[in-house]
Amino acid sequence: MSKITVSFYDAHRPILEEGTYTAEFSQQVSIGKEEDVTTGTVGHKVTTLESENFVQEASLTQSLEFHVAGPRFNLSSSLVHSVFPPKGGKGDYRADLPKLVLSRSTLPWERSPSLTGTSTSSAWLFLLLIDESEMASIQEQNNVTLGGESTAAEIQQAGTSLGTVNVGGDLTFHPHKFNALAVDKALATSLLPASLDELKYLSYARIKEGEEEQGVLICNRLPKAGSNSTAYLISVENNYDSSGAFVGVSITPPKGNSTDMFFPYYDKWSFHSVSEQLYAITADLVSKITKANPSIVLPDLSGVYGQLFTTTGDFLANTIIATISTKKPPSGGQSPLAIVQQAAMLPGSTFHGLMSNLIGGFQALTLAPTATDITSVGSVKLPFQQLTKNSEGDYSPNLTNAYYRSPLVASTIDMGSNIKFPSKVANVTAATAFTWTIPTQGTDLMFKGAGGTDTSYAAAFELGRLMAINNTVFAKDFVNWKVQTAAALRTQKIGVGKSTNHIVQNTQPQPQAMPESVKDQFVAWSKLSDIPYQYFVPDSHLLPTESLRYFYIDINWVNAFLCGAFSIGYTVKADLTVYLNEVLLANSTHYQGFLLNSFAVSGWPNYDVDAYLIGEITQMKDKKKTTTKEELKLPETALLYRKNLSIDITMAVYDQKFDELKFHLHHSKVHSGFLYENGKYEKILNSGKANQSIITAEITSNRTINNLNTLAGKINATSVSKFAAGMLEGTPVVRFGIGT
Repeated sequence: MSKITVSFYDAHRPILEEGTYTAEFSQQVSIGKEEDVTTGTVGHKVTTLESENFVQEASLTQSLEFHVAGPRFNLSSSLVHSVFPPKGGKGDYRADLPKLVLSRSTLPWERSPSLTGTSTSSAWLFLLLIDESEMASIQEQNNVTLGGESTAAEIQQAGTSLGTVNVGGDLTFHPHKFNALAVDKALATSLLPASLDELKYLSYARIKEGEEEQGVLICNRLPKAGSNSTAYLISVENNYDSSGAFVGVSITPPKGNSTDMFFPYYDKWSFHSVSEQLYAITADLVSKITKANPSIVLPDLSGVYGQLFTTTGDFLANTIIATISTKKPPSGGQSPLAIVQQAAMLPGSTFHGLMSNLIGGFQALTLAPTATDITSVGSVKLPFQQLTKNSEGDYSPNLTNAYYRSPLVASTIDMGSNIKFPSKVANVTAATAFTWTIPTQGTDLMFKGAGGTDTSYAAAFELGRLMAINNTVFAKDFVNWKVQTAAALRTQKIGVGKSTNHIVQNTQPQPQAMPESVKDQFVAWSKLSDIPYQYFVPDSHLLPTESLRYFYIDINWVNAFLCGAFSIGYTVKADLTVYLNEVLLANSTHYQGFLLNSFAVSGWPNYDVDAYLIGEITQMKDKKKTTTKEELKLPETALLYRKNLSIDITMAVYDQKFDELKFHLHHSKVHSGFLYENGKYEKILNSGKANQSIITAEITSNRTINNLNTLAGKINATSVSKFAAGMLEGTPVVRFGIGT
């Protein structure tokens, strides 16, 4: 993999600050007689040797006035490149500092937060994080009028319409209306950095190799767990005095309370940070509760099965759960509600915690991974009804059991032309002659052996036929093509070797290529698109709640399905095998994937997973070949698809084999924050090195960093850019290795 270099800078100041500039241009030319002109020149002036030879001298002077006006009260939405946490995001953000990335790297320093207007390393833009419990302390004032609409002079006096706001500067080049945020003075004072010296750590510029330069703003406050948060991008221009101390700006009524502070705001977004405890109720959980507590009486909880509660309050306030009795039994002990609440607590409150404590574990998709019979590959025994012909020629149902194996198998199935079964089903005489011609019915693919009847491929064939017929657009186009092609082949075969010189022959019909829409549908089915979930997981015990299962794709099952789809429609007798082979998967095809059944799927729908193959790398060392094992990450193109089969179940399929899976959040979105462990916000310094150390950040009661200068000293950051790099916090990765 190629390495990408990202460089951080303390600031990226613009070449020209806002203001009016005058550029003056002048030119002076003296002209004399040609024979008396010397070669000496000074600038654009030509001199002569003798003054009497002088003829004429001319000069030209011109000035140009222009104004540099960057955004002040409004920002174009195109300037906001990205935000974190994502808009509407839901996850464990309690240790993350919200971030906003600007597409123009100079923007944070195009104005000054200082009343003196002097250029500083501190940005005039700030991310203000407001918790839902504090919304009463702020007031959004949209379309605030900035002065009159008629003359520049009126606009210049616009400061009076903003109460006591010291706007300053020329307002001629700025819009008349903008959005404002009135914030209670006590709240604003507690959230904004106390000095410019602290404010400077909350902005930096970065350049990613091969991409545009960007300006980055980070928040000084952590989101509240179990709560909604809103981040506002505000202006703090003119909010710090000459000494660098925060003074803020007050608003006079009626625009706000006399204690409010006024900030223009340009963007906002909201997200939810999950609490420290998650709850979920399933049918299996209720069954376990009632078995362990025979005397307990519970209401019908099916209405909340599979629902993820991200706070204790939401769990207890649910209308169904609220009907559970809170009375303790006469003999003492816990109340029914307390029993259910304790049982419903998930083992981890974060994505990392859930994935690290999967109750169902990680293994191959099978009920009996250590078995030696047909069940070891994922086959399950299901009720089976077979019609038996009696002596009178009538058919009667014969109720029995048969094995069914989905296309998702626990170990690879032989992909040769013959179907192979585990040892206890080895006596399959029909299998030795089995090849992929076009079967006429599903029972042609049903095999009997010592271990019982296997209906896997017969079921796949019938499913393929039913789904092809059900897809009316596909069925119409495919059958029309099939009939025409079969007729053309039949006509060609009949006409071979016959003399028809006495008859005028028309051109024989030629077989047509399969329509692209028909091919596309076969390709989609070959990737198991739209296959009903029950055919993937015929027994719920194959994929328990909170479990991860890996599987291989049985290419023969897929091909049996495709044969069934190909079989629809009646035609004249013709060999269409060559066309069938075009849509079948090759025996060399190797697909592998995983199924995840966890509340992590619904709680963190944007999680990422990387698949790796453990390969052997041969290198030359000291003139000797050495072989080592190394993780080889599968390319993104290896992922055929990943989709949710239900609210809590994800299925992913790769076109290559893998040995391990790594689950994590927000891949490629490294962000600023801390490692939250045991109620502490920590940073690991020199991770992986001998001198590794852990420092604890001082976080105030309102979740702001207590002193940015102190934190910078703790992480040994001697500059803003080093502080920005030191604050980057990777996300935890949960690894699952096959056979480990």
